[in-house]
Amino acid sequence: MRFLQLHRTYAACLLAALALGASCTKTVYDEGQQTESPAISLSVTEAAQTRAMIDNTNFDTDGNRIQVYDFWTDGNTESLYIDAYAGPEVKSPSSQYIEGTTWPFVNKYGEHAGELVRYNWTSTGVHKFFGWLAVDATDSTEDESGNKTEVRMTAESFFGNGFSFDETRDETSNEIRKVLTIPAKTLDQSTPQFDFLYSDIKTVKVTNGVPENVTVPMSFSHLFAAVSFGAKNTSNSVVKLLEFKVEKLYNAKSATINFSGSTPTVEYADGTQGGVFRRVAYSDATAAVTVPKDGSGTTMYNIFGQPGDEQEFTLIWPQTAAQLHGSEVYIKFNADGKEAERRFNLPEQELLAGVKYSFTITFTDISIELTCEVNPWNCIEDEIIFN
Repeated sequence: MRFLQLHRTYAACLLAALALGASCTKTVYDEGQQTESPAISLSVTEAAQTRAMIDNTNFDTDGNRIQVYDFWTDGNTESLYIDAYAGPEVKSPSSQYIEGTTWPFVNKYGEHAGELVRYNWTSTGVHKFFGWLAVDATDSTEDESGNKTEVRMTAESFFGNGFSFDETRDETSNEIRKVLTIPAKTLDQSTPQFDFLYSDIKTVKVTNGVPENVTVPMSFSHLFAAVSFGAKNTSNSVVKLLEFKVEKLYNAKSATINFSGSTPTVEYADGTQGGVFRRVAYSDATAAVTVPKDGSGTTMYNIFGQPGDEQEFTLIWPQTAAQLHGSEVYIKFNADGKEAERRFNLPEQELLAGVKYSFTITFTDISIELTCEVNPWNCIEDEIIFN
C-alpha cells in the first residue's frame, strides 16, 4: 500500500513555450524523422514533497502520464486541438528535446497510439489548456528476492467505468461542455493510493503565429485530502493497543470538475458513510503492540503499524465539519493489565482537499485526548519540460 503527504495546493506548472509557426495540424513522427518545425512545448515545475507518491524525486518516473487538453477557438468556432498524453521517458527527434528533462507528447488513439506526436501553434485564435494526472507509475511491488515490478495505475482503473470527460457541444451556446465526471469511490485504509491531480485553466491568444505569452503556468490541485493517525503515551501505565478504528466517515463520494469557464469548478457529492480505517484486533494483550511511553525517544507515528514506523498518510475525500464530527473513533486497549475501551467523535472541523491532517491519540494518567495538526507542504521546485 502506498501513502502520501499533501499540501493545500499542488504547485505544478505546465508551461507552453514560445514557438513561432503557422501550422494548424498535428504531426505523428515517423521513425527517424527529424523536424525543425515550430511546435507547442510544455514543461512542468513540480513543487511538492510526498511519500511514495508524486514528488520531485519520482514525478519523472518512466510511465507517468499527464492528460493534456487544448481547445482552440478561432472566431466563434471552438474545437478540440490537443488530446494527448505527455511522458518523461519518451524520446523525441525534436531539436527542443532534452533527455531526462523533456516530456514529449504521446498519441492516445488509433494505429499511432503510443507514438510521438507534435502540435504546432496555429496562426490565430485562442488556445485553452488544462489537464490531469492520467497514469501513475510511481508504485512497485517487491517479491521475496527483492525484485521490484512497476505498477501502473490509471485514473480509469482507479475510479472505474464512470470516469469520463464530456466534450460534447451544447446546442444552445455552441460551446463544448468540458466536464470531467469522477464516479463514486470508497476510500479506506486498503484502497490503492492514486493522488488524482487536476490543473487550472490557462488561455493563450495567438496572432500571426506568435502566442501572446512566452509561458503559460498551470497549477495542479489535489482532489483528495490526506490523514494520518498516531498514538502517544504520557501516562505512567503500560498501554497496549487491542483495536483501533475510525467509522462513519463520509468517505464514499463522487465529484465533477467543470473546465468550461476561466477556472475549474469542483463539486463534491455528499456521498455516503463508508470506508473504515482499522487496526487489526487482538484477542489479548500478549500479541498487542505497546505504545511507547513519551520520553523513551519513540512516538508511535503510525497507529496501524509498529513503534518506530514512519508517519503514513492515506487519501480521504474532503469532509465538511459536520461530517467529520459525526464520525467516530473507537479504541480498545489494555493499561497495566486492565482492559478498557473508549468511543468518541472526531473534532468539528473541515478536511480540505490538498491538506494533510495528523490525528494523535494521547494516553495520559487521567484521560485519553485526541489532537489534530494541520500540516503545510514544504515545496521544492524541480523543472521538467514537455515537448
